[in-house]
Amino acid sequence: MPKEPSKAELEARLQSVTEAMNDRFDSLQGEISSTQDLVRDTLAKNPMLSVGGAVVAGLAVGWLFGGSKRRRTQQRHRQLTSAYIDAVRDEVREAIGKGEDVEEAVQGVLKERVPLVVYDDRSGSGQSAGFMREVVEMIARTAITLLARDVIENVIANANLEETIEDNLF
Repeated sequence: MPKEPSKAELEARLQSVTEAMNDRFDSLQGEISSTQDLVRDTLAKNPMLSVGGAVVAGLAVGWLFGGSKRRRTQQRHRQLTSAYIDAVRDEVREAIGKGEDVEEAVQGVLKERVPLVVYDDRSGSGQSAGFMREVVEMIARTAITLLARDVIENVIANANLEETIEDNLF
């Protein structure tokens, strides 16, 4: 039967685990600090890299979350239209198979079928919503441009250009 550890043994184990965790935490802090310095230096030397990274990240987020509502709606409309055309084609083929003339088959199928109507709200409240969307997008683009400019100016202002020039020239 295994012997239960004493209180002193448990405290010693707990103390050694605590010390190991503290050492690992200090090591991680050092790695994070050095990585932060490396990133800061890289961005100071290549400010366009940060702008390009931000653009790529924005495009990736937009792509991951499916793009605009209008595009999703248009895709749904294409699906509905394709399904409608497929159904009409199948009915026309069936009528031709029964011996009807092609023109008569098409006219007969279209006379019996309810027309497909895809509603696109571009009038009334849709126009004001579109206008408001454009205004919000314009404000967002302006804010992003100003933010990017400020970030680049801060990176350049905080970069020690004299030291960088001396390091590269001498």
